[in-house]
Amino acid sequence: MAITLDEYSPFDAGPGSNVTEGQWRKFMRNVLSGGDGVLRGLKDEFHVYADSTGMQVKVKTGECWIQGAWGHNASEKILPIATAPGTNSRKDRVILRNDFVNNRIELDVLTGTAAASPVAPTMTRNSSMHETSLAVVTVGTSVVTIAAGNVTIGAERERSSPYARYRRASGLQTIATSTATNVQFPTPVFEDYAVTASGTNNSVFTLNRAGIWHVDVSISWNTEAANFGGIRKVSISDGVNPLIAYEAQACPGPTAAQGAAVINSCAIQREWPAGQQLVIRAIQLSPGSKDIEGSDSNATPTKVCFAWMGY
Repeated sequence: MAITLDEYSPFDAGPGSNVTEGQWRKFMRNVLSGGDGVLRGLKDEFHVYADSTGMQVKVKTGECWIQGAWGHNASEKILPIATAPGTNSRKDRVILRNDFVNNRIELDVLTGTAAASPVAPTMTRNSSMHETSLAVVTVGTSVVTIAAGNVTIGAERERSSPYARYRRASGLQTIATSTATNVQFPTPVFEDYAVTASGTNNSVFTLNRAGIWHVDVSISWNTEAANFGGIRKVSISDGVNPLIAYEAQACPGPTAAQGAAVINSCAIQREWPAGQQLVIRAIQLSPGSKDIEGSDSNATPTKVCFAWMGY
């Protein structure tokens, strides 16, 4: 069951056609924001949650910008979840929809299909409507209520001006000598529907939105004892070829102070189609294997950042 937002405009007919001066100022301030999705930093950003109060989820306040139209959810809304399957589990998707036919922006739940390995429904984006993702709800076999842990937001919420960052929070990744290796970034710091992390410990990234992206990488190499010496390199690749030349950095020999950081960094800004895959490749030239290190700080230098710049 779809629930109409409290405010939406502009449309040719219905409540959304009566645009006031105040509403115009409200949504036009976001015209130059980063495309479709939830507007960052406004209200509760359409936060979706469940609290074991039945087959339902709740959506907090927020503002959105979808295909040239603005929407405002002024109060918390409750969305019903369809009856749980009797066999296997199901994934439903909570979405925002700009309905071009009925001239409104609404919240809704796309009901998935039960399966041994269920996937969330795909969204419709055509001349009749444009949907954006807010969350995915896992519906277990024969459940009668939706718990907090059944709702996944993070990488399922599509925001305007998408930004994502992943890092290595702890542990080492060993890189064999003279072997180009995909760097792993196990810990998500900021997630967005526009960037999907996959592969071993988040080593492959898919850009789900077309446009100009800025990608920034830094890698910290361990310099303790056996990790001294040689050359360290890093690049951004499409999985086959480097997109920029490898950035090289010499590692100090054993006469240097142990623990002195060796940092590789590189960046690229380029227009890509939706579905573009990127990997971060590291290579080191020395007699033996060397380690990339992590840190329990969000400021760790082993990280990759993705920022959508526009169309």
